[in-house]
Amino acid sequence: MGQGDVPPVPAEGASDPQEMVPQSRTSPDISFIDSPSAVCYQANPGQNQCFVNWQYLYVTSTPLSYMNQMTVTIDNRVRAVYQGFFTTALFASGDMHGAGFVVPCGALGISGNPLLGKTHSYTVTAVDTSGLKSANYGSVTCPGVRMVYLPLTLRG
Repeated sequence: MGQGDVPPVPAEGASDPQEMVPQSRTSPDISFIDSPSAVCYQANPGQNQCFVNWQYLYVTSTPLSYMNQMTVTIDNRVRAVYQGFFTTALFASGDMHGAGFVVPCGALGISGNPLLGKTHSYTVTAVDTSGLKSANYGSVTCPGVRMVYLPLTLRG
């Protein structure tokens, strides 16, 4: 049985357990989130500063509910929270985030690909007034930066 399913009950007058009748599903469908692929870009080559952004983020509520909140989390840090009031959908254009959310690009090869930098995980979570939550999970890999580590020398 899946989450939200109701166990079957015996049919009226049935004595055989095989004569069970399933009850109707009582839990509503969950909200829908549309978050096209995230992009990570480096505005200034050579600097360990990248930006993560989406073209847009969009979420709709379940029937007879309104959207309460949509949250964007990157690497377990909350980066944006959008709240609604008597609205059945929340929409956030990528332009609303400016250049995007700042993340470190990471050294070349840190994510396993010698041509790319760090991979960042993200979650877009939404909650509607019926208390239902939905989430989109993903990851985006940034361009890498050639890191040069100089030895520390102490003079006495």
